[in-house]
Amino acid sequence: MRSSGSAVSGTFTKIFASGALTLILSGFQPVVAQAAAPVPVVGWCGTQEMWAQKPAAMRAAAAGYCDVGPCDVPATRNSWIPSGSTTITVFKVYFNVFRNDDGSNPACTAADVDTQMAWLNRDFLPHRIQFEMTGMRFVNASRFRTITIASEFDAMKSLYAVKADSQCNIFVVAVNVGGKVYSYATFPWDSDALSPYGGIVMNRTQFPPYDNHTATHEMGHCLGLWHTFHGVSEVGQCDACYEFAGTPSDVTGDFCSDIPPTPLSYACGNPGGTDPCSGFSWGNTDFTNYMGYGSCSNHFTSQQSGRMSCWSYDRLQAWMSGVRFISDGVFGPAPLTVSFQGQTAQQATSWKWDFHDGDSSLLQNPTHTFNAGNYDVTLSIESAGGPFTVTKPQYIWAHADTFKVANVLGNAGKKTRVDISIKNSLPLTRILIPFTWAGTYSVAFDTVLNAGTRTAGWTVPPPVQVDAFNKRRTYEINFAAPGGPGTFLPPGEGPILSVYLWPVGSMPQGASTPVQVLAYGYQTPTFEAQPGIYYGGSVAGSIKICLAGDVNNDGSGPDIADLTAMIDFLFIGGTVPPVLSQSDVDGSKGIDISDVTALISYMFMGGPKLTCVIY
Repeated sequence: MRSSGSAVSGTFTKIFASGALTLILSGFQPVVAQAAAPVPVVGWCGTQEMWAQKPAAMRAAAAGYCDVGPCDVPATRNSWIPSGSTTITVFKVYFNVFRNDDGSNPACTAADVDTQMAWLNRDFLPHRIQFEMTGMRFVNASRFRTITIASEFDAMKSLYAVKADSQCNIFVVAVNVGGKVYSYATFPWDSDALSPYGGIVMNRTQFPPYDNHTATHEMGHCLGLWHTFHGVSEVGQCDACYEFAGTPSDVTGDFCSDIPPTPLSYACGNPGGTDPCSGFSWGNTDFTNYMGYGSCSNHFTSQQSGRMSCWSYDRLQAWMSGVRFISDGVFGPAPLTVSFQGQTAQQATSWKWDFHDGDSSLLQNPTHTFNAGNYDVTLSIESAGGPFTVTKPQYIWAHADTFKVANVLGNAGKKTRVDISIKNSLPLTRILIPFTWAGTYSVAFDTVLNAGTRTAGWTVPPPVQVDAFNKRRTYEINFAAPGGPGTFLPPGEGPILSVYLWPVGSMPQGASTPVQVLAYGYQTPTFEAQPGIYYGGSVAGSIKICLAGDVNNDGSGPDIADLTAMIDFLFIGGTVPPVLSQSDVDGSKGIDISDVTALISYMFMGGPKLTCVIY
């Protein structure tokens, strides 16, 4: 049977109403769980222990007697056992990989995550289940890089889980709590399953390249499987929930009668020994099952497959991807042309793409060109199984970014500020800014500040390279470093650094010297966003020593044309002088009759030298 969520619920209602479960469980007396103190983890998986610590009322409401839930009913479970023609169910997963505050010592590499995804999909494919990685990020948080206190798990999840209601978050860290090294998952019937507190915590040494199957084991828990030894080693010995040797049970233990009862064992072989409750030998056990502790695991059983399908559709439909897509690229210079391919196991009757730039497509496999920017992409389908939609946030990264140095006026012998700006179309995690002020005239470096610029609040460390002889310096700003106002610089335009320089006192009025962002040696002007680094354009600027009295800004003077331009402006409605500083020659911070007087005095009467007021 394969049904929608509502049909599943209806089936369960009928089974319980008929009294079938009462008959199945006849003869057993409920064991009432009490609110428990923390339970020590036994072995390398902490899922059972984490579940046992939940309040008794919550556990009873979630599952009930012996932790029985609707998908534990044998007839229901078996109706969900998939065949080779069953539509593949795709679950969305998101990886959070922790590293130190400074970005060092990641718990794993991106290649390790890719390897784990390949193993998950290989292990679950026979059971018509696959996984789609919706995202992977590195999180700089030394606090959680190695977890030694169990209470830190929830703290980590609450801070860093991403869209937990619609995808399974997998957190990769190092775990060593009280000397125990383990991973753990959240059962689907747990009220936390679709909250930030759900998902999977993977201990580093149980992750590729060290271990490929622990994630399969933990995902099995997420999809509704118990340990194979649950009915022997994780319940009260010989109590009503115990699974006796020689009598595989559908209604106790792991609720799968195709898995023989077994105690906890790490061996790749039968555990040997005798069941203390029945007196029978444990006999042949399923020691290669993914839900055991043997290192030779290689399969789930048919009934486990039915349980996973049933619990998935009962509790985890929000994690499912009924449609997905791939593309031939996501990152590059604008205009960026991308070819998309829509994929689904459903019988789609229509396709609709939203590229979140005002354009869309009704093709299954469209090609679209993006202007500079960072774009979500959404694909929706209509099908017999219902509508399905998938959105990949910040999926397309098209860049066309530029450094620009200001052209400024200065006075010889006085400190002059030159702003370096960027126009960035992408959220930036880092920039590298090599610049030079070399020119014909002697200009000295003073300092670099970012107060009042777009990067205010972030630290500008000492230069990564200084070439004083050639008048070159390189600065780096890491927006992802701790202590800043955010983890990236948003798209925008404006100054990011203010460079203060001293033109030599003998530099003549009207002369200029270049200031430019420019590659030299191994230093290249660099932008970095989440997908990687890229290089943009660069517009040079300059310091020009103000030519006092050059009212018409023709590069010469002061002369009769400048005097005429000033009189025209002041008395007969002429045009505003293009460079006010060059017209304000009396230092009054305004252009008036006194400037005319100063200009006439200098030009015709040997009056004092004119100076500029820099606006």
